[in-house]
Amino acid sequence: FANPFRVYELWKDVESFAKVFENGAVCYCFNSVGLWKSSDEELNKIPLQTSLTLQTCILTDQLQWEAWDLLPGSEIPTKASIEAHLPGFYDTYNPAKVENLDAYLELFKDRFEQRRDFLQNSDLQEKPELLSKLIAALKIKA
Repeated sequence: FANPFRVYELWKDVESFAKVFENGAVCYCFNSVGLWKSSDEELNKIPLQTSLTLQTCILTDQLQWEAWDLLPGSEIPTKASIEAHLPGFYDTYNPAKVENLDAYLELFKDRFEQRRDFLQNSDLQEKPELLSKLIAALKIKA
């Protein structure tokens, strides 16, 4: 939904993506740049080879998953499954282990609030049931 040249309604994209997931598609999102170290400017960089290995593990179904408490409905790889392919990954990139955790959580909440605000002020107002689903999916526990 990041098309800056959008000339049609956002809700049309949202409905289309929802249909893809309703038909059984699974979505994986992962950070390929860096994870907060002690601020949003000081990151634990994620090397390209690490991203490629992670992508391969996902595509070949080599990971087991556990709920991510911070974002209900999402999951992160279990320590045992990710460490088998990327030793040190879990402790280096585990969001619960970032330095300055309170500031990290505040930034995380702020970014999700920005996304909720954007959606609530978009043409998705024309589709209240769709908007409410999206807003509910953007609730975090922090």
